[in-house]
Amino acid sequence: MFSVKNNSSLAALLGCLMLNSLAITSRAQLALTSSETEIVITSGTSPTWKMVLAVARAASQETPGGGVIRALHVPANNPESLVGSNPKEFGHSAWGLGNLEWRYIPVRGEKGVRDSIGASAKIESLTVVRETPAEIEIEMTGHWPNVSRFTRRLKIGPTHVRTQITAEWSGPQDYRGMWWLMCLFKSATMNREGVSVRDEDTGPVPLPGAKENVVPLPAGVEFPYEVSFPLNGGPLPALRLRVTAFGSEDGNGLRYELWPETPARNPAPNAGNYTLFFPRWVAPRMERRAYVFDYEWRFDQVAAPAVPTSS
Repeated sequence: MFSVKNNSSLAALLGCLMLNSLAITSRAQLALTSSETEIVITSGTSPTWKMVLAVARAASQETPGGGVIRALHVPANNPESLVGSNPKEFGHSAWGLGNLEWRYIPVRGEKGVRDSIGASAKIESLTVVRETPAEIEIEMTGHWPNVSRFTRRLKIGPTHVRTQITAEWSGPQDYRGMWWLMCLFKSATMNREGVSVRDEDTGPVPLPGAKENVVPLPAGVEFPYEVSFPLNGGPLPALRLRVTAFGSEDGNGLRYELWPETPARNPAPNAGNYTLFFPRWVAPRMERRAYVFDYEWRFDQVAAPAVPTSS
């Protein structure tokens, strides 16, 4: 059973999992409703957005969990999500935004063993720590294979969602290992050529495609860094991802993959193509310790930065 607490008006949250759907006044900037498998957050601040968090008690390939963002609608009444979340279309990657996955490689040349929070997490507790018109805080704990305990904290404002994940690795040591944060966008929503990265001193610079190759971020980019994903049309010029920490503070966590225009593996009719972005941690060995991931999605109306082009 879930252990659910709330410091505000949601004392009846989730009888055994979550609260019955809760009507929030339309005057609020933020609103929260829920079911047994999802929490839906809506922001009334322009350009407005609706985010669907997957919180199934026991995640599976059919029913995601672990707090991943399985849908993001901008504006909030847009029936189409900016992100994909159908595993029948794109296998293990298809859980929208924030699906943290581990992989270790016991034999050189093999693809290795892998599992993700979105497909395998068992949530042990879920707490709405704070709920006001201006801020919602959610915390969940649980485990998934080779992760003895994880904590996922979300701090949600009208124009941002900050996530902090601590994952305690309890699996094999000494093998080459990876952590990656899978983010799957519908390609039609994004200007792939305009994806860029910057930090406090460097950039913006173009972020080249890197399909099936884990490469370092452009030279000079350090934590915290921000990736800008320009959007095609609509009220939001760009979706921005700010990464403060990813596994470790050294270069092992300053890697990425970017797959532009990737067809679905098992395409449904009119499924279209996808763009995948994976922040990556890659190191010669996994260690039994807590790995920390700290990142924030921003939905404010800031234009994508002008990126220099080579002449």
